[in-house]
Amino acid sequence: MDDLGDVREIATVAVNGKELRTLWHAPFLLRIDPALHAGDNELSIRVTNLWPNRLIGDQQPAEKAHYTKTNIHVYSKDSPLLPSGLLSPVTLRVTEKGRLSKRRFAGNSKSTALVLFGTHRQTYKEKFHA
Repeated sequence: MDDLGDVREIATVAVNGKELRTLWHAPFLLRIDPALHAGDNELSIRVTNLWPNRLIGDQQPAEKAHYTKTNIHVYSKDSPLLPSGLLSPVTLRVTEKGRLSKRRFAGNSKSTALVLFGTHRQTYKEKFHA
């Protein structure tokens, strides 16, 4: 079971390159065991950023490429960013012989910041051994 924690706004989960599901509301939980195999596995979470953050990002002086065009100017380069991305640790819950163990992955302020001014989507990847 994969628990993505606090996600803003949409997360698409893949294991070993196989896209499993797109989650768009709480709880951000899904079973990943059908895609696991013995040995090393890769968990990938692609998070879609909020559109207002993209609009704000496009107005930054250092931004070379602009992805948006609009005649509605509600947001400026100084507007505060809205929370977006993986905002809490991702927890992988594994059952072994009747016991539940947890492993935490990405989801700190540094990785979340990548989403805010980055492209419209950001992908987080983590390798683990099953």
